[in-house]
Amino acid sequence: MNISLTDELKAFVDEQVATGDYTTSSEYVRSLIRREKERHGVRNKLLEGASAGLAETGTDAYLARVQEGLDQVENAILPESIKLESIQDYIKAGIESGPGKPAANVLDRLEEKYSTLDNRED
Repeated sequence: MNISLTDELKAFVDEQVATGDYTTSSEYVRSLIRREKERHGVRNKLLEGASAGLAETGTDAYLARVQEGLDQVENAILPESIKLESIQDYIKAGIESGPGKPAANVLDRLEEKYSTLDNRED
């Protein structure tokens, strides 16, 4: 497989190799592909959990599935500064906070609020 890069992208890859974290440009590209693959795995797990249905939300089975997904990705892509326990606490607090609101409604409301603030600054 051959990959063509612009001069700017090639320079960036060369800079990454020059840091000493990678020995070759191929090694750097492989690491990017692995991270992207892991990111897709996490995304798929989150979508799978979201499609499980609200009837199951908050049950022990649901929390066990969330825990399983977090366990699978804990060392894969999360920065060390993010502690798994804090993520679990946020998820549990969200589940226990009551019924959810449709994301589209929340986002519409936030967009309206911030567009109003932007207009005041002009």
